[in-house]
Amino acid sequence: GGVSGFSTMAEAMVSCFKILDEVLVQHVPRTCYELGFVPSPEDDAVDVTAELQSVKTKLEQNLYRTPHDFHRDVVAVWRQCLDEAPEGLLYKVACQLSTLFDELFYKLVYIPQHASAFRPTSDGSAP
Repeated sequence: GGVSGFSTMAEAMVSCFKILDEVLVQHVPRTCYELGFVPSPEDDAVDVTAELQSVKTKLEQNLYRTPHDFHRDVVAVWRQCLDEAPEGLLYKVACQLSTLFDELFYKLVYIPQHASAFRPTSDGSAP
């Protein structure tokens, strides 16, 4: 086992895409359902799905140079919710999604990206 690192930035970006896809497909609907939040794009201060979808589009168009750039844009969506809707369910949804997203990002992008730092330097298996 052990932690395997990314050999290219492209691999890291693929991981970002997978995370965002999982958040959009699974976590947004589930979190809204759990908290009893019914999204209404016309009335909500922030349309979370649409905002995340536009981040996904930017990923598909290779507009992010690093996972950090991607992370910053997703965090901006949560921050927008917290600013625009400081109380109410949208705020709670954003908090919960933010936590989930950060856990996924840390596990699937941050750690592999810094895998060399988590590995002992000489384990004898290096060529």
